[in-house]
Amino acid sequence: MMIRNIFGGKVLPLMTTKRMREGDHPELAEGFTLLEALVVVFIIGILAAIAAPSWLSMLNNTRLRKGQDAIALAITDGQRQARQKKISQQVTIRQDPSTGKVQWAVHTSQNTPTWQNIEQEQLLIDPPSWTITFDDKGHTDESGTGTMLISLQNGGAPRCVIVQTLLGTVRKAQGDACIQP
Repeated sequence: MMIRNIFGGKVLPLMTTKRMREGDHPELAEGFTLLEALVVVFIIGILAAIAAPSWLSMLNNTRLRKGQDAIALAITDGQRQARQKKISQQVTIRQDPSTGKVQWAVHTSQNTPTWQNIEQEQLLIDPPSWTITFDDKGHTDESGTGTMLISLQNGGAPRCVIVQTLLGTVRKAQGDACIQP
Protein backbone atom coordinates (compact mmCIF):
# COMPACT_ATOMS: atom_id res chain seq x y z
CA MET A 1 0.00 0.00 0.00
CA MET A 2 1.28 3.45 -0.90
CA ILE A 3 0.37 6.96 0.22
CA ARG A 4 1.09 10.27 -1.52
CA ASN A 5 2.95 12.93 0.40
CA ILE A 6 0.75 16.04 0.40
CA PHE A 7 3.64 18.49 0.13
CA GLY A 8 5.87 17.04 -2.56
CA GLY A 9 3.59 14.71 -4.45
CA LYS A 10 6.05 11.86 -3.85
CA VAL A 11 4.82 8.32 -3.26
CA LEU A 12 5.84 7.00 0.18
CA PRO A 13 5.52 3.35 1.26
CA LEU A 14 3.48 2.56 4.38
CA MET A 15 5.25 0.90 7.26
CA THR A 16 5.65 -2.87 6.80
CA THR A 17 7.00 -5.59 9.06
CA LYS A 18 9.79 -6.55 6.57
CA ARG A 19 11.94 -4.44 4.34
CA MET A 20 11.12 -4.90 0.66
CA ARG A 21 13.93 -6.16 -1.56
CA GLU A 22 13.93 -6.50 -5.26
CA GLY A 23 12.34 -9.79 -6.24
CA ASP A 24 10.29 -10.12 -3.00
CA HIS A 25 6.60 -10.67 -3.26
CA PRO A 26 4.63 -7.74 -1.75
CA GLU A 27 2.05 -10.05 -0.10
CA LEU A 28 4.85 -11.69 1.92
CA ALA A 29 6.15 -8.37 3.21
CA GLU A 30 3.11 -7.51 5.35
CA GLY A 31 1.62 -9.22 8.42
CA PHE A 32 3.04 -11.19 11.32
CA THR A 33 5.17 -14.28 11.36
CA LEU A 34 3.96 -17.46 13.04
CA LEU A 35 6.53 -16.98 15.80
CA GLU A 36 5.26 -13.47 16.55
CA ALA A 37 1.67 -14.68 16.72
CA LEU A 38 2.63 -17.55 19.05
CA VAL A 39 4.50 -15.20 21.37
CA VAL A 40 1.44 -12.94 21.62
CA VAL A 41 -0.86 -15.91 22.33
CA PHE A 42 1.58 -17.20 24.97
CA ILE A 43 1.72 -13.80 26.73
CA ILE A 44 -2.09 -13.53 26.71
CA GLY A 45 -2.30 -17.04 28.20
CA ILE A 46 0.07 -16.14 31.03
CA LEU A 47 -1.86 -12.95 31.81
CA ALA A 48 -5.16 -14.89 31.84
CA ALA A 49 -3.69 -17.50 34.20
CA ILE A 50 -2.64 -14.74 36.58
CA ALA A 51 -5.95 -12.82 36.40
CA ALA A 52 -8.45 -15.73 36.57
CA PRO A 53 -8.09 -16.54 40.31
CA SER A 54 -8.44 -12.88 41.24
CA TRP A 55 -11.54 -12.58 39.07
CA LEU A 56 -13.15 -15.67 40.63
CA SER A 57 -12.33 -14.42 44.12
CA MET A 58 -13.96 -11.08 43.35
CA LEU A 59 -17.09 -12.84 42.04
CA ASN A 60 -17.32 -15.02 45.17
CA ASN A 61 -16.92 -12.01 47.47
CA THR A 62 -19.65 -10.19 45.56
CA ARG A 63 -22.03 -13.17 45.86
CA LEU A 64 -21.36 -13.44 49.59
CA ARG A 65 -21.80 -9.71 50.18
CA LYS A 66 -25.09 -9.63 48.26
CA GLY A 67 -26.40 -12.65 50.19
CA GLN A 68 -25.33 -11.09 53.48
CA ASP A 69 -27.01 -7.80 52.54
CA ALA A 70 -30.25 -9.59 51.59
CA ILE A 71 -30.41 -11.48 54.90
CA ALA A 72 -29.66 -8.33 56.94
CA LEU A 73 -32.32 -6.45 54.97
CA ALA A 74 -34.89 -9.20 55.61
CA ILE A 75 -34.23 -9.03 59.36
CA THR A 76 -34.46 -5.23 59.50
CA ASP A 77 -37.61 -5.35 57.34
CA GLY A 78 -39.27 -7.69 59.85
CA GLN A 79 -38.24 -5.39 62.69
CA ARG A 80 -39.62 -2.36 60.82
CA GLN A 81 -42.93 -4.13 60.13
CA ALA A 82 -43.29 -5.07 63.80
CA ARG A 83 -42.90 -1.43 64.85
CA GLN A 84 -45.07 -0.11 62.04
CA LYS A 85 -47.97 -2.56 62.51
CA LYS A 86 -47.52 -2.65 66.32
CA ILE A 87 -47.77 -6.44 66.39
CA SER A 88 -45.28 -9.21 66.97
CA GLN A 89 -43.52 -10.30 63.75
CA GLN A 90 -41.24 -13.22 63.02
CA VAL A 91 -38.45 -13.33 60.48
CA THR A 92 -37.60 -16.83 59.33
CA ILE A 93 -34.58 -17.57 57.16
CA ARG A 94 -34.03 -21.06 55.85
CA GLN A 95 -32.18 -23.18 53.33
CA ASP A 96 -34.90 -24.86 51.26
CA PRO A 97 -34.11 -28.60 51.42
CA SER A 98 -35.59 -29.36 47.99
CA THR A 99 -33.96 -26.57 45.94
CA GLY A 100 -31.04 -25.54 48.15
CA LYS A 101 -31.98 -21.86 47.78
CA VAL A 102 -31.87 -19.52 50.76
CA GLN A 103 -35.34 -18.15 51.50
CA TRP A 104 -36.80 -15.64 53.96
CA ALA A 105 -40.24 -14.64 55.16
CA VAL A 106 -41.70 -12.02 57.50
CA HIS A 107 -44.85 -13.33 59.18
CA THR A 108 -46.80 -13.54 62.41
CA SER A 109 -46.68 -16.69 64.49
CA GLN A 110 -50.23 -17.60 63.35
CA ASN A 111 -49.68 -17.07 59.60
CA THR A 112 -48.06 -19.43 57.15
CA PRO A 113 -44.87 -17.82 55.79
CA THR A 114 -44.75 -16.59 52.20
CA TRP A 115 -41.23 -17.49 51.15
CA GLN A 116 -39.05 -15.19 49.08
CA ASN A 117 -35.84 -16.42 47.47
CA ILE A 118 -32.49 -14.77 47.88
CA GLU A 119 -31.25 -14.73 44.30
CA GLN A 120 -27.59 -15.47 45.00
CA GLU A 121 -26.69 -18.99 43.87
CA GLN A 122 -24.57 -21.48 45.85
CA LEU A 123 -25.19 -19.86 49.25
CA LEU A 124 -25.02 -21.97 52.39
CA ILE A 125 -26.32 -20.77 55.75
CA ASP A 126 -25.68 -22.05 59.24
CA PRO A 127 -27.98 -22.71 61.03
CA PRO A 128 -30.11 -24.02 58.14
CA SER A 129 -33.22 -22.42 59.67
CA TRP A 130 -33.44 -19.42 61.99
CA THR A 131 -36.47 -17.59 63.35
CA ILE A 132 -36.26 -14.22 65.09
CA THR A 133 -39.31 -12.76 66.83
CA PHE A 134 -39.70 -9.01 67.20
CA ASP A 135 -42.29 -7.56 69.59
CA ASP A 136 -44.49 -4.56 68.77
CA LYS A 137 -41.60 -2.19 69.63
CA GLY A 138 -39.12 -3.99 67.35
CA HIS A 139 -37.24 -5.59 70.26
CA THR A 140 -36.31 -9.25 70.44
CA ASP A 141 -36.00 -11.63 73.36
CA GLU A 142 -32.83 -13.50 74.30
CA SER A 143 -33.64 -16.37 71.89
CA GLY A 144 -33.68 -13.90 68.97
CA THR A 145 -30.05 -12.90 69.32
CA GLY A 146 -27.44 -14.90 67.50
CA THR A 147 -25.33 -15.26 64.40
CA MET A 148 -26.12 -16.64 60.95
CA LEU A 149 -23.05 -17.73 59.00
CA ILE A 150 -23.15 -17.32 55.23
CA SER A 151 -20.71 -19.12 52.93
CA LEU A 152 -20.46 -20.45 49.39
CA GLN A 153 -20.46 -24.08 48.30
CA ASN A 154 -17.11 -23.61 46.56
CA GLY A 155 -15.43 -21.92 49.52
CA GLY A 156 -14.50 -18.35 50.29
CA ALA A 157 -14.20 -16.43 53.55
CA PRO A 158 -17.47 -16.75 55.50
CA ARG A 159 -19.60 -13.75 56.30
CA CYS A 160 -22.31 -13.40 58.90
CA VAL A 161 -25.30 -11.42 60.06
CA ILE A 162 -25.47 -10.86 63.82
CA VAL A 163 -28.54 -9.87 65.83
CA GLN A 164 -26.68 -8.60 68.85
CA THR A 165 -28.87 -7.09 71.56
CA LEU A 166 -32.38 -7.24 72.94
CA LEU A 167 -33.05 -4.06 70.94
CA GLY A 168 -32.54 -6.11 67.80
CA THR A 169 -29.33 -4.48 66.62
CA VAL A 170 -28.37 -6.04 63.29
CA ARG A 171 -24.79 -5.89 62.09
CA LYS A 172 -22.74 -7.58 59.40
CA ALA A 173 -19.26 -9.04 59.79
CA GLN A 174 -16.81 -11.31 58.02
CA GLY A 175 -13.97 -13.69 58.78
CA ASP A 176 -12.88 -14.00 62.43
CA ALA A 177 -15.54 -11.52 63.61
CA CYS A 178 -18.15 -14.20 62.80
CA ILE A 179 -16.73 -16.72 65.27
CA GLN A 180 -18.94 -16.93 68.32
CA PRO A 181 -17.22 -16.96 71.73
